Amino acid sequence: MFGGGVLHGKGDVLRKGGELREIACAQKRRPPPAWPSWRPPRFSAAPQVALQVVPSVACPVAHAHPVVARPIAPPTAVPALALAVILAALALTGCGGVISPDLFLVTRSGAGPEARLTLLVNEEGVVRCNGGRPRHLSDPQIIEARVIQEGLQAPASRHEAFPAARGSVLSYYVRDQEGAVSFADNSPGQPAVTRKLAAFVLSVAQTVCGLPQQGA
Repeated sequence: MFGGGVLHGKGDVLRKGGELREIACAQKRRPPPAWPSWRPPRFSAAPQVALQVVPSVACPVAHAHPVVARPIAPPTAVPALALAVILAALALTGCGGVISPDLFLVTRSGAGPEARLTLLVNEEGVVRCNGGRPRHLSDPQIIEARVIQEGLQAPASRHEAFPAARGSVLSYYVRDQEGAVSFADNSPGQPAVTRKLAAFVLSVAQTVCGLPQQGA
């Protein structure tokens, strides 16, 4: 309290008037109380976790609906024309699917109706008479056909022709891979292989192809 010009407070004895003003100014000049400096909070570091590379594995996928198995569609159907060509090729080659080379093709002609004949023989012993269905030679006939073909190589490569003599009945024209030979049933000077060929043609036409033969 103020009384008798004396101020009592907190151990200080001050006077009235100008001294009070000085005290107020002195209080204004006091520095403000020091506030503790701000520091950012410290956070503990997250624990280090060792990562291990794992090979990728296909994970099952959850389906909302059950999976329904669908039948696999059949391959595209073979066109009818292509199928017909394949079947025709198989029919021509038996069932092996491989075309064997021809040994020789004989064309025979003459005066009688049974004289005209075409005979195709391949290496596997398949024979066709007059373009008919394939037939098969016996093993001895296959061997004989190969022997004849070997004997024809030399005259066929030279394209030899043996003219017919008077009174000829049958004429032959044979082709193989080497060339061709022409002869008649009574050609003078013809080699033994052509006579053997004429007899072979007559036998196969009768016994294998079942054709009636002139003079049989």
